[in-house]
Amino acid sequence: MDLAGRKAGVMGLGLSGEASARFLLRAGARVAASDIRSEAELGALPESLRDLGAEVETGGHGITFFEDCEIVVLSPGIRPDMEPLERARRAGARVISEVELASWFLRGRIAGVTGSNGKSTVTALAASMLRASGIRARACGNIGLPLIALHGPPAGEIHVKDLGSDECLGGDEKDAVYVAELSSFQLEAIDSFRPVVAALLNLSPDHQDRYARPEDYYEAKARIFMNQSEQDVAVLNADDPATWALAKSVRARLHSFTQGRGGGEGVRVRDGVLVHVSAGRETTLMEAAEIHLPGRHGRENVAAAATVAMSMGATAEGIRSATAGFEGLPHRLQLVAKHRGVLVYDDSKATNVGSTLRAVEAFDAPIILMLGGRDKGGDFEELAARVAGRIKTAVTFGEAGAAIAERVAETMPVIRSGSLEEAARAALGSADPGDVVLLSPACASFDAFTGYAARGEAFTRIVQGISSETEPR
Repeated sequence: MDLAGRKAGVMGLGLSGEASARFLLRAGARVAASDIRSEAELGALPESLRDLGAEVETGGHGITFFEDCEIVVLSPGIRPDMEPLERARRAGARVISEVELASWFLRGRIAGVTGSNGKSTVTALAASMLRASGIRARACGNIGLPLIALHGPPAGEIHVKDLGSDECLGGDEKDAVYVAELSSFQLEAIDSFRPVVAALLNLSPDHQDRYARPEDYYEAKARIFMNQSEQDVAVLNADDPATWALAKSVRARLHSFTQGRGGGEGVRVRDGVLVHVSAGRETTLMEAAEIHLPGRHGRENVAAAATVAMSMGATAEGIRSATAGFEGLPHRLQLVAKHRGVLVYDDSKATNVGSTLRAVEAFDAPIILMLGGRDKGGDFEELAARVAGRIKTAVTFGEAGAAIAERVAETMPVIRSGSLEEAARAALGSADPGDVVLLSPACASFDAFTGYAARGEAFTRIVQGISSETEPR
């Protein structure tokens, strides 16, 4: 598509919105960008875009702002049924996500990864496995680097680094592989987006403040497969019933990962060994004991990443090498402190009940579980019922803390706190040597923080500060 001279809108100026606006301007489009934040909150960004020729609206989205646009690129956090977007559609505009826009122009191959939990870890690890196999690959998408930001510059001019990697990909070429983490919000607004490999890791209720039913959320996730053909690969979790139910409906070649006894193409964790099955032949990849990520969920993430990477050409040696050096990502079951015999883990990325369930299952020790933040409609009664035997004490905090405490109090002991710091002190104070303190909030962070990373960083500072206060002098 030739964008020169065409009017293009960008709704929301977060990472993907800013990257989209800059790409559209380079492509010669007439850009109209809008953000709900004020000029002061956005800092230098509005003026920098205006200097490039964009029209920039701040402090809200005008109802008619996008009516003369041919396309509108929608940022993931914005609801697709807002009135400015509906008016743009009625006037003939295509409302698309940033990943849809990127897919029109990128020359490299795209592997898409979605699911309720584990997306970032699998995305980063799969890209690392590909690089260790000698393939030019980058982790991108919802993990932090917008897909559209990878378009266009000649080799050597892209300098944004992967999470956990010091390698730069270079320019957008046909031999490049982009392993893209994709959210349900991004997938809602795709038209022709077609990853050559598409992985759906698992499904559990999330974003219930946006979706009326869990099924609506699941349907958004399943859109990752909708444009695939028989030449592509669909990767599914054979151990997750809601995910595996899609196996009969995908058109692409089916690969799976499992810790059970499933057959077919893909990666199996069997008798403590990861095995890749292809065309009836088995290749041993590694011992499960070599995996640094804790628990069953850690093994599942490695199996999923290996299935994606092998589908894109990774080698067994590349799988082993990358996994051996992979300690996990920040704020995903990250050990951040040891305090008087207590292990303290930051799992701030766990913003839904399903993710917290998986985190709890990673440990055999008694757990002091920290829950709270901004509720996204999670089923905390189900959480309490499923983890009660593993939880020594629940410590609640933040905007949803009081309500969560009421919902779990009949199942487990509860300490009610206000701030994150109060909760951390209460959790450490109630822990005995051999226990685990686990921040796995099952809530969004936006009641008090700009995102899960900011919450995790604050938690780390707090617990390390508490440890230093109580160290013997």
